[in-house]
Amino acid sequence: MITYDNVEIRFGDFVAVPNLNLTIEKGEFFTLLGPSGCGKTTILRALAGFVTPSKGRILIDGKDVTKVASDKRNIGMVFQNYALFPSLTVKENIAFGLKVAKKDKAEIEERVANIAKEVELNQKQLARGISELSGGQQQRVAIARAMVMRPKILLLDEPLSNLDAKLRHQMRIQLKEMQTHFGITSVYVTHDQDEALAMSDRIAVLNAGHMEQCGTPREVSTEFVCNFLGDVNRLEPRVSQRMVDAGATNIDPTLPSYLRIEKVRLAAKGEPTPPGLIAVEGVVAGKSYHGINYTYELKLGQTTMKSVVPEDGMARHFEPGDPVVVLTNPENVLQYPETQNEKAAA
Repeated sequence: MITYDNVEIRFGDFVAVPNLNLTIEKGEFFTLLGPSGCGKTTILRALAGFVTPSKGRILIDGKDVTKVASDKRNIGMVFQNYALFPSLTVKENIAFGLKVAKKDKAEIEERVANIAKEVELNQKQLARGISELSGGQQQRVAIARAMVMRPKILLLDEPLSNLDAKLRHQMRIQLKEMQTHFGITSVYVTHDQDEALAMSDRIAVLNAGHMEQCGTPREVSTEFVCNFLGDVNRLEPRVSQRMVDAGATNIDPTLPSYLRIEKVRLAAKGEPTPPGLIAVEGVVAGKSYHGINYTYELKLGQTTMKSVVPEDGMARHFEPGDPVVVLTNPENVLQYPETQNEKAAA
């Protein structure tokens, strides 16, 4: 459906994207994920036609569109700030592109009514000004304005970043449901790992213009990705060695090793170790409550680790100063050969 073929994007002497090769399949919800400045929005804008690659080609359905004008690519876009017209009503905002395309009045009325229904905007809301709508409703208007043009591809540039946490979570679900309902190929830009993992069919993780890895949410697993996606403990060699001494046979203490904080379990000192787990003794150094879970800071000798424990009414609680046993499944320890790190940095 979409192909980036050896695409380089530069601005003067600065190379934002050195060499991108990527294919996005028809109907996918595909996410470009990475920290600020990694090139994800630049890659999106190149697909939209707002940025021209200095090298390589961009293809849609096998057709080279690298130098095709943005309004000829049949692409819809939802911007971070929605880019709605404050002087127009909701209905007029949605109909704007159709009027520019000189569609007749009857067709405009029909298409606006249909798309408004799809994104759950009622007649009262259609008559309102943009400033009278909530953030979530404004997002629906932006999506409706893009979708009413019946594009082949929908591009979304951090469309949830201006919403509060609760509404962002709700709109994440609704946005994915709408994309599935329409069946439209969607390319989504975000720096929010939870967002990407929850919504995407596949994710490309970007680092300084390079694609670190591309795969399903369960497949992304380079050392950079490990550090970027979610909270993780980096295990010092002495801790890895203690795990080996406790019975882990798959851990090489000389390699960079990581363990996600949700994979760390706690037990009281003296309790038996469950089958399949290894035990390392430590002390609780700190504890914080987050509503649905507790985060523990643990001291294992001179090393600090974290553990997140759900507040489900069943977990045992510990206090700072309590001796504990840190339980882990050695299969959950992620290790990365130095050659992989050198290759990623090259």
